[in-house]
Amino acid sequence: MVFFNPHPSTDEDDWRSGNTESFDTNELEGTLLVAPGCVPDGESVSLIIRSPNGTETIPDIVSDGVCSYAIYDQIQSLQREQLPFGIDVRYKGDIFPLFKVKTLGKYDIDDQNNIVAITPYYLPSNCRARFEYNTATKSDAGTMKLNKTVIFDKNVPSSIKVTETNLDTNDDLIVFKKDDVRTRRHPINLDDSRLTPLEKADRLIEGNGCDQDVDEALRILRSLSENGDSQATLRLARLYLTGLSVVTDLQKASDYFTLYMEQKTASN
Repeated sequence: MVFFNPHPSTDEDDWRSGNTESFDTNELEGTLLVAPGCVPDGESVSLIIRSPNGTETIPDIVSDGVCSYAIYDQIQSLQREQLPFGIDVRYKGDIFPLFKVKTLGKYDIDDQNNIVAITPYYLPSNCRARFEYNTATKSDAGTMKLNKTVIFDKNVPSSIKVTETNLDTNDDLIVFKKDDVRTRRHPINLDDSRLTPLEKADRLIEGNGCDQDVDEALRILRSLSENGDSQATLRLARLYLTGLSVVTDLQKASDYFTLYMEQKTASN
């Protein structure tokens, strides 16, 4: 039985929080019960399972103060594949994290005063962590080393990102992110006919070689998706799932993942 008092999540990276190793599905006995505090009987409360495989939403109606979700098979499957996952509850548009999926490694993050100091103190063999640091005048990137501290200066507007890669699945998880500035790298002509619409959208999302324009990138991706481009649909799903350059929206992520699977099935 899980009891919770609804508090809207303010952390856009909550979907990456928890660990398969610390979540024993045998204790569920096939069903997860949620007592959603002040939510009255008859209201709909959805359980959301998030993983690199996508997002699954399971609805239920509060009855006698409790919702019941049969998720044993889904969680067991994720554990067999050694995939990170998170479990949230959604009520009237608000997302409440129940279980958090942790990154593979462990990091000491000291973010105060005028610096950010990040030290990896545990990195398993299937984990690689990289950093990117950009200001208006300089760029730096590299691989994080065990017990080696990387210090980032916050005195000037900067973009700092530490990303962890699961070498078994090639999935990326963001350990730390701070964006005050976007830099221009390898300037390009967006009107170049050799640049596909998908490549143009990717450049605009990142501000890579051009000014960052998320709205225009989303317009291109949506247009491609509406015309059956499954890769554009997948990009939209991942953007809304991870909250990179856009506000996290798990419902949109779920809808786009569903559409992506439909487009893939139709193309086979």
